[in-house]
Amino acid sequence: MPFDLLTFIAERGDWPWLGRARTCTGPWKTKMVYQAFTPQVRALRKETDGPLMFANVLGMRAEESLDRRNREVWRRTTDNSARVVDEWLPAHQVTTEEVWERTISAGLPYHWCYDSYPGAKDRCGSSRCSCSACTLANHRDLLLTVGRRPRLAELCALVEHVRQVPFNPNITMAELITLSRRRDAPDPGVEVEETEDFERMERDVHAALRKPPTWDSKARTGPGQILHNAAGCDGCS
Repeated sequence: MPFDLLTFIAERGDWPWLGRARTCTGPWKTKMVYQAFTPQVRALRKETDGPLMFANVLGMRAEESLDRRNREVWRRTTDNSARVVDEWLPAHQVTTEEVWERTISAGLPYHWCYDSYPGAKDRCGSSRCSCSACTLANHRDLLLTVGRRPRLAELCALVEHVRQVPFNPNITMAELITLSRRRDAPDPGVEVEETEDFERMERDVHAALRKPPTWDSKARTGPGQILHNAAGCDGCS
């Protein structure tokens, strides 16, 4: 598997949409956590009479989505002779307003992307701090991402164009780039200078796009399946 998610998307030829091919959640989040338990089990298994007990503590909150609202605060996710894993959501009933009240009152640092620009401390930026270009992000957050990381946006648009599958079933990355340049678009505040890691990912994505996709995008059903021709064409606007 590639080191970064965008290269994986470029290789696969599909975006992780909500309710469909959520290829980001399993391999890039959940599996990473559970893989961290394995070396602990191997190292300590002989020192215990029974299975090792693990607590998987997550910051999911009920206010974030219907799925998270219906999630149990405490549940057992693994129970076998080697390990028992319990999942705990201690902040499940904490609201977004309460999160900010506690953060500000305690003087805790937080990521600058929540602000209009680094050091602003006005919380007028992104509403969520997750993957820079998440297909599940709201419209304003995506416009901020495009403005703040234009090279990443162009790279996503390239993947979209070559694989002929839109970044999001409701809007293409090409359209988001166009909208981000309008006067009424949110001010990004700053353009992020990409690092060597981005340069490496960019090379990996280009290499992946020179090969056939590993997943047949034409097998998808539902709205906004395949781009009509080039990304940003009239039929997609």
